[in-house]
Amino acid sequence: MSPFCIPPKPGDPSRQSSMYGLTGIVVHSGGMGGGHYVAYTLRGPGRWYYFSDRSYSASSAPDVTKKQAYLCFYKRLPLENGDRDEDSDRDDAKSFATEG
Repeated sequence: MSPFCIPPKPGDPSRQSSMYGLTGIVVHSGGMGGGHYVAYTLRGPGRWYYFSDRSYSASSAPDVTKKQAYLCFYKRLPLENGDRDEDSDRDDAKSFATEG
């Protein structure tokens, strides 16, 4: 994403990370006339879950990476140098991080 971001000035306290971690995907099965959507979400360190209608079950990162995602959800990860985000899932998502 970095081509679309204004680079921060060195030492700027408002500087933010351009690292993003995958936190969920939506997968569609079927065709143009109909189908079904399911979701996979990260719910803690390495804890992926599969959701379909009223049911859910544990999944795994290797299973998630094999899916053809229709939609991906990312969360910006805090900077390594002390940028704190109380709601951060940096450790949870770092294996799926993409440099922007």
